[in-house]
Amino acid sequence: MNILFWTALALAVFLVQTLFSTVRVPLNVTVVLVALFGRAAAHHFTEREGFSGARAEFVAACFGLCIGGIEDLMSGVLLGSAMLGKGLVAYASARIFSDVLFRWTPVLGALTMMAFTLFDWLSLVCTRMVFGGAPVAAGPMIAAVVLQSIINGMFGMLLRPGRFRIA
Repeated sequence: MNILFWTALALAVFLVQTLFSTVRVPLNVTVVLVALFGRAAAHHFTEREGFSGARAEFVAACFGLCIGGIEDLMSGVLLGSAMLGKGLVAYASARIFSDVLFRWTPVLGALTMMAFTLFDWLSLVCTRMVFGGAPVAAGPMIAAVVLQSIINGMFGMLLRPGRFRIA
């Protein structure tokens, strides 16, 4: 049941991300999806086993790698650049919100979502610059990532980890 939910949610996120943009800046909502899954995995394994061990991080990282792989295939640029960013964001989300380091609050959710968006952008750009040789225009790209992180920060404030289940 929940596999169907997460698959439908991933399809909806990819559809929203490809169809909508804000002021000629594409959305980066897949970061929200993998971070939300990481939070849900940490919450699920903490609730089920009393602690969130390596299992939650592994499941979250695999989900992030799958979403990043789909995003890489859709972009057609360099296979592996989005996989690296999304996999690390999902892993970090499961690790940070395991109730050992931090408990979720709306402010902390917004700040971490903004940091995850910046980290995903940085890993994507650095990977493509090193291995793909793509030139980067700094001014427009920084404006785009700031707008993306503000939008994702609003999502991070609204989406609680306890509302979504992974299994």
